[in-house]
Amino acid sequence: MYSYVHLYGFKAQQAAAYAVKALLKGPGVSAYGHSIVKLLKDLETCSIDVHTLTSYARTLDRHYVPARYPDAFTEGSTFEFYIALDSLVEGKLIVDDGFWEIARIKFEEVKKRYELMKEPKRWVSMGMKRSFLKEHGELIPAVPV
Repeated sequence: MYSYVHLYGFKAQQAAAYAVKALLKGPGVSAYGHSIVKLLKDLETCSIDVHTLTSYARTLDRHYVPARYPDAFTEGSTFEFYIALDSLVEGKLIVDDGFWEIARIKFEEVKKRYELMKEPKRWVSMGMKRSFLKEHGELIPAVPV
C-alpha cells in the first residue's frame, strides 16, 4: 500500500526553509539553497541568535532529499522507508519543544529591527527603503512603533 507520509517531512522542511528565506530577504540578505541549517547560519550575519533553532533545522533537513526524490535510496522506494510513527515522533518533537514559538519570536525580532511591512506579495524593509530613497533625494515617513 502506498503512503504519503514521506511527503509530510518534505513539506515541513520546505515550509521552514521558505520561512527562513523570508527572514533573510527582509534585511536584504540573499537566500539561496535548501538547507535550513545553512540558511540559519546566513541569518546569524544579521546579528540574530538562531542557535535554539539549529537542532530542529537538522531534523527537518534530513527529510529534504529522501522525501523529494523517489530514487534517493539505492533499493526500494522512499515511501517504504518512512512510516507514520517516524513522522509523528519527529513532528511531536518539533511542535512540543516550542519550535514554532521560538520561530515566531525570532520573526517578531527581525520584523521590528528591519521595520518589515507586509505588501501584497512580499515583506519590505521600510528602514532600508527609507535609506535608499534618502540617498536618491526622496523621503518617506518613519513607521510608527
